Amino acid sequence: MRFGVQLKSLQTSLQFAIPFAAKLGIDSVELDGRRDVNLAELSGTGMRQIRKWLDDAQLKLCAVRYGTRRALYHPEDLERRVAGLKSAMRFAHAMGCELVVNQVGRIPEDENDPNRQLLAELLGDLGSYGLKAGAFLSCETGAESLPVLHQFLQGLRDTPIGITLNPGNLIANGFGIQGVLEASPWIRLVHAKDAVYDRSMNRGSSVAMGSGEVDFPQLLGDLEEGHYKGVYVIEQEKMESPLLELQRAIQYLRSL
Repeated sequence: MRFGVQLKSLQTSLQFAIPFAAKLGIDSVELDGRRDVNLAELSGTGMRQIRKWLDDAQLKLCAVRYGTRRALYHPEDLERRVAGLKSAMRFAHAMGCELVVNQVGRIPEDENDPNRQLLAELLGDLGSYGLKAGAFLSCETGAESLPVLHQFLQGLRDTPIGITLNPGNLIANGFGIQGVLEASPWIRLVHAKDAVYDRSMNRGSSVAMGSGEVDFPQLLGDLEEGHYKGVYVIEQEKMESPLLELQRAIQYLRSL
């Protein structure tokens, strides 16, 4: 198993987060293209500096996260949103990385819904752009169940869009973790996150790895059977001692 961490989890600046991450004995990190850096203002010199920090720490960039406040198909600031994702793709490729992670928003169930059709068109455009840019979009689970996302992407026909499996997001939003084997050809990245769901409050929350409702032994077994060879990016929130708690999370997963 190969492990990575989200640099934002280390709760410090990028310059210090990268060497801290190296202390975890991992081989890659995920960089947030909106929080860790400002892609709109990042110069060539800035990119070279980030590459040097990564090289010095002997770390690779496994993914660039580019979050958006609204669904990909929301009409407000749509063009800016798409342009931002394309910028993240160019940045990822320049950094030797092939994946850009985004939660595209809830997929409308009605096949005739204009938003569903627009989302398909936008993902088709981003998929084609990815072929030129050399980095590809990977849709993170959470807004709908994995089978729904998988079925939708299957309908895009040869569009190179992948899935970032986040079991914690699925649990926190009231979904189970079914369909991993079926979706395995689309899974490009796994965000290793645990969570619990409070049915009385109809909401969920992130918890320490191994203390929530995610059945990691079953999940890892399904991913192995599906021949997943990618990185497991540790995602954990609200940590008092990030290095210690991330190390515990990695040790937990390695013990399974």
